[in-house]
Amino acid sequence: MRIIIVLLTGLIFCASCTLQQPIFQNNLYVQSITYQKWVSGVRNGGSGYLVNVILSHPLPVDFNLKSIQVFDKEAKLIKLDDLHYQANCYITMYSEREAIETPSSTTKLKPFQALLFYSFNGQNQSKVYNIVKELPLNPFPLHN
Repeated sequence: MRIIIVLLTGLIFCASCTLQQPIFQNNLYVQSITYQKWVSGVRNGGSGYLVNVILSHPLPVDFNLKSIQVFDKEAKLIKLDDLHYQANCYITMYSEREAIETPSSTTKLKPFQALLFYSFNGQNQSKVYNIVKELPLNPFPLHN
């Protein structure tokens, strides 16, 4: 009888551990991902796109959003508040007569896809989201 109780307790413990991890991976935290192309208002000012990630509720302490890739550009995510993250992917940006470009990647993402890089319990992971929407062109970037 004790063996059955120990086995059931172990089974319940293992089941509770595995049920906690997929919450983030099932899109329960990522509510929407949008990108907006922008062009600078000055000559040689650059162009790119602003990527916004909106969460449905704050991330637990053991989750950390690192970066996001849209099309072939990957950029670091900046936390604006508990529910909003933002990244700026530069197609071309000029600083002191030198062109700056966000590095390209070989991942072939479709226009409605984004690859989100994050860490969970210190382990780096990534997930492709198929919920990306494009916003109208922004003639001047409004980012932090």
